[in-house]
Amino acid sequence: MRPGHAAAAPPDREAPPERRLGERIRSRRRERGLTLVEVAERANLSHPFLSQVERGRAQPSMASLFRIARALGVTQDWLLAAGGPSTATEPVAVLRQDEGISVPATGDGVARQLLAEPGRFIPTEFVNPGTSFQEFFEHEGVEFVYIAQGALDVELGDGRLITLATGECMRYPGSVPHRWRAARPGPTRVLMIHTDPAGGAALDPPAH
Repeated sequence: MRPGHAAAAPPDREAPPERRLGERIRSRRRERGLTLVEVAERANLSHPFLSQVERGRAQPSMASLFRIARALGVTQDWLLAAGGPSTATEPVAVLRQDEGISVPATGDGVARQLLAEPGRFIPTEFVNPGTSFQEFFEHEGVEFVYIAQGALDVELGDGRLITLATGECMRYPGSVPHRWRAARPGPTRVLMIHTDPAGGAALDPPAH
């Protein structure tokens, strides 16, 4: 383990992805010596809801997962990796349609982390993001988005608004505040890839 990486108990790969995610959250919280109430307060969530998440009985949205990760000093991708297949770090790996973990995104959207290469890149598929902007996000590395279906508005913190149509793509530093929305109603599918320079390392202080 490289310095700065978060330690965690190995997830039970026989358990459902949601429970593996909850186990990783609970393990990291205990490593930090934090109570459920303390993490819930830092993440601006109710502690009963966080308790349900830790037990795999409730799913956090992508926005809530960002806040939980920030409260725990890690990245949301590091948490989501617990829900991935056991073959994710093998040289050759396959992720089937029903594998991995999907979490609610904006609107009626769903986000699913795909097969990552720790320390290099993390791909995530977003299906049907909402048509309203949510909060801005910032993180380490570089982010790339490709529009496989529909159209997407990307707003940057400097006031730029770029609309991407099907087949178009965009790259920007993760440190630039950014947020998305579907540019129009209807099916929308986005592939987002961002570099993982820290390999999912713990963040102290958190950067997202």
